[in-house]
Amino acid sequence: MTTWKGKLIGAGLGYFVLGPVGAIIGGLIGHGFDKEAEKKRSQEQPGWRPGPGTAPRTETYDRVRDLSNEDKQLIFVTNLATLLVSVAMADGVFRPEEERSILSFFRRNGFAGSDLDLIKRIVKEAAAKKPDLAAVCREFARISKYEDRLLLIRAVCMVAMSDREFHPAEQHAIEVIARNLGLSDMELKSVMSEFISVEDRYYQILGVSKYATDEEVKKAYREQAARYHPDRVSHLGEEFIKMAHERLEAINEAYSYIRKKRGL
Repeated sequence: MTTWKGKLIGAGLGYFVLGPVGAIIGGLIGHGFDKEAEKKRSQEQPGWRPGPGTAPRTETYDRVRDLSNEDKQLIFVTNLATLLVSVAMADGVFRPEEERSILSFFRRNGFAGSDLDLIKRIVKEAAAKKPDLAAVCREFARISKYEDRLLLIRAVCMVAMSDREFHPAEQHAIEVIARNLGLSDMELKSVMSEFISVEDRYYQILGVSKYATDEEVKKAYREQAARYHPDRVSHLGEEFIKMAHERLEAINEAYSYIRKKRGL
């Protein structure tokens, strides 16, 4: 993995955790672009004035699409680290063991050296600043692919479940994240079911009822398998391609169980 440290000089970590996407984009492409986009929009829509915190939607999104895969990975990782801290602090306290759990997650997924040092700084900044959870998610959702958001919520659930249970405050925070990422209740339930033992777990992973017809089960499997195909998140780097593979394995396991049970 190429290191990102130099790329955040223009962003400034103090502001960065209050709005990870906007700050990173600012650091990567400079403030001139946003000013030019605001000027263009005011010319196209007479009387329009940018409100507090308003960012040009279309222009910014188009520019983000042109970022390198490394830059897209940076955006994903920093938002993920910020959200993990927010979930850990859902009960108002950020414990040392929670910080260790978050950093352990990144280590297990291949982050080391200066990249891990940067993540440590982001974690500490997020814990100190307590960013607006919903606002961070909405900002990320505005410029990210749907598959990126699905992988993001899976990573959050994975870390939250490291102690083998969802605490009520954590679950509420995760529901806030999913809702503001634009994910359906079904998608969240499907992801959460991968990490907890519940009745009809395999059906829930596929996003169907145990009363679903065979054709509905097959259709759900095809949709989930396509949604989480590793190629869809290849721009996020090998660390997250691996995570997509793990999710796909869980989906295949669920479908295999149901097939055997139903004799399909």
